[in-house]
Amino acid sequence: MNNVMTDNNTINAKLDLLLAMTSANAGSPEYTRGKETTLDELALIWFDLKKNSVCESSYGSYRRLYKYIHDTFGSWKIADIKRNDVQSWINNIRNDMSKKTMELSFFIFKAIMELGVRDDYIAKNPCQYVELPKKETTRKPPATYEQYRELLRVAQHRSNSNWIVLPLLYYTGCRIGEVLALTWNDIDFDNKVIHINKQYTINNNTNKPIFKDHTKTKAGVRIVPLHKELLKVLRVHYNDHKDKSPYIAHQQRNGSMLPYNDMLHLFHTWLDIANISGITLHSFRHTYICTLVRAGVPINTISRIVGHSDIAMTLNVYAQKELSPEDVKEVLFYVERPISYNGKKTPTGE
Repeated sequence: MNNVMTDNNTINAKLDLLLAMTSANAGSPEYTRGKETTLDELALIWFDLKKNSVCESSYGSYRRLYKYIHDTFGSWKIADIKRNDVQSWINNIRNDMSKKTMELSFFIFKAIMELGVRDDYIAKNPCQYVELPKKETTRKPPATYEQYRELLRVAQHRSNSNWIVLPLLYYTGCRIGEVLALTWNDIDFDNKVIHINKQYTINNNTNKPIFKDHTKTKAGVRIVPLHKELLKVLRVHYNDHKDKSPYIAHQQRNGSMLPYNDMLHLFHTWLDIANISGITLHSFRHTYICTLVRAGVPINTISRIVGHSDIAMTLNVYAQKELSPEDVKEVLFYVERPISYNGKKTPTGE
C-alpha cells in the first residue's frame, strides 16, 4: 500500500513539474528562425507581399529606400538587431536625407521587422521604441515671375518646342507628371479650360516610365482654368505642332511622350544657362498656389483646382512661403485699422 502511495506521489510530482514547465514555456516560441534569417532575407518576403498591395511607383520607392537599411543591416541576423542599433542608425542617417525620406525609410524598416514578429522570427520589434530625431522640413521656395521669364527666354532659345512645359507649369500649378501626359484633346480652347485626368510617372526601382490613365489621387481629376497668357501661347503652339504629336510636350524624333528624365535634363540645362538655383519643376506649383491665395481665391477652390485631397495640404504649401514686403504691408493695413466695439473705438483708434 505504501509503495502504491509513493508511486502516486512520484507521478503527481512529475506531472506537477511537467505542467509547471509547460506553463512557463506557453506562448514563448524559440524564435530560432530569427537567429538564422538575415534582414535581407526577411525583406524579400515583405517586398513579395507588398508587390500586390501597393501601386508600382510606390513599390519602386520602397525598393529604392530599402538601400539605406540594407547598407547597415542587410547581412545582420534579425534576432541580433536591437533597439539601440536602430536608434544609432536613424541618428546617423538624419543628415544625409530629407525629413520625408528619413521617416519613410524608418517606416519600411519597422514594417519589415513587424512581419518578423507576426511570423515568429523574433519576439518583439526593435523599432518599437525608437525615437525619430527632430529634423526641419526642407522648404522649397516658389519660383518668382522674374525667374520664370528668364527660364522661358533661355528655353525658347534652346528648345524646339518643349519650352511649352514652363508656361504650362507656371499658369496651371499642375504636377510635372500631369503636364507631360497632356494631349491636345485635353485642351478646351472654347471653354478656356484644361482637363487633367492622367499622369506620367517613373518607377523608382526600374527607372522605367509608367503612363497612368488616372491622376495621383481621386481629387487629381479636375478642370483647370486657362490663363489668357497660356491660352495665347497654346493656340500658337497648337497650330505649329498639332500634326507632329498628340502630346503637347513630346520627343522630337518620333512624337511620343517626353520622358521625365529628358525633361529634367532640359530643365537643369536651362537653370545652368540662366544662372538660377534653388528651384525645381515643382516650385511653379507652389508659385501658382501662393498667387491664387494672394488674389483672394477661397482655399477650398484652390485645393480643387490644384488637385489636393484636402485643404490642409494647400495651406501647408502657402505656409512655407516667407513673408514678402507686400505681405507685411497687407498685415499692417489690417492691424493698424481702428477696431470698434459697440460703436466705441479702441484706445489705438484715433
